[in-house]
Amino acid sequence: MFGVRSNRHWAAGFLSVLFMFILLGVSGCALWPEVAYEKEEPAAPPSVRLSHDEVEPGGYLVITVDDVEDEHTIRLHPAGPVQFVRRGNSAVGLLGISAAAEPGEQSVGVEVRSGDRMLLFEHHSWEVKAREFPTQHLQTTPQMRETRRSELYEEDREHYRRAYAETSDGPLWEEDFLQPTEGRISTEFGVVRYVDGEISGRHSGLDIAAPTGTPVKATNRGIVRLAAHLNAPGKIVIVDHGMNVHSVYMHLSRISVKEGEMVERGEEIGEVGSTGFSTGPHLHWTMSIGRIPVCPDLILEQDPLQIVGDVLEEDMPR
Repeated sequence: MFGVRSNRHWAAGFLSVLFMFILLGVSGCALWPEVAYEKEEPAAPPSVRLSHDEVEPGGYLVITVDDVEDEHTIRLHPAGPVQFVRRGNSAVGLLGISAAAEPGEQSVGVEVRSGDRMLLFEHHSWEVKAREFPTQHLQTTPQMRETRRSELYEEDREHYRRAYAETSDGPLWEEDFLQPTEGRISTEFGVVRYVDGEISGRHSGLDIAAPTGTPVKATNRGIVRLAAHLNAPGKIVIVDHGMNVHSVYMHLSRISVKEGEMVERGEEIGEVGSTGFSTGPHLHWTMSIGRIPVCPDLILEQDPLQIVGDVLEEDMPR
């Protein structure tokens, strides 16, 4: 009898202890410390903005890609010479619009990748407004026509391609652009030019008439990519300002800088002349974005970086 009662007491005690552990497991969970796990917020996907919905021929756009990382690559379709520069968690690039652009809708595809992974592909469009450009008729001499022979023209183009192939990472300028010389504007940007009765194309810059020897200054800080005596442009200097922005100075009588040299804003780079295809002393001054000539007046009116700054500040808290 003693053994049976003892076993019964042992079994009852065991069941009591087991029941207590079960209660602790169910209702006593608070006795165990809770571990808090912080969830990582998913990174915002890249997005694209344009600075303008409308643009005139000879103008330009600022393309902004937000929420991009250092390892992301950005491409445009169709491909174009647009250099994107990081500004915080955004990347900005400048896109030139040809003076010959027809009125109507234009668009570009923007692709963002992280390695082999596609993060974004979107088409963005803008409206090209109608703009009438004046016409100009020039009569030339045999000597002037000689500078425009096809083989010489191609020779000049090769020098242009070499100069435009290089651009610095990011903008080299920090201040507003300035007009490189004083004088009368003899030919405006975008003028449709006829030479000896045949259409020759659009005027790619401003012609500033001034006496031979008048100093020509760099419109802004940059690196000299070309300093040479060519055929149609005569003595020419091309300065790279970064972000695929270049300034061109033609028909100089003298060049005072060398290729590869850094020039400062307002530094003298040469003198006005009438070399090459020219009817008289003047400076032909072109501003280009991505090899596309744009209206120099727009560059003078507002520093492109100011537009970039305005675009990026739109989303900043006030």
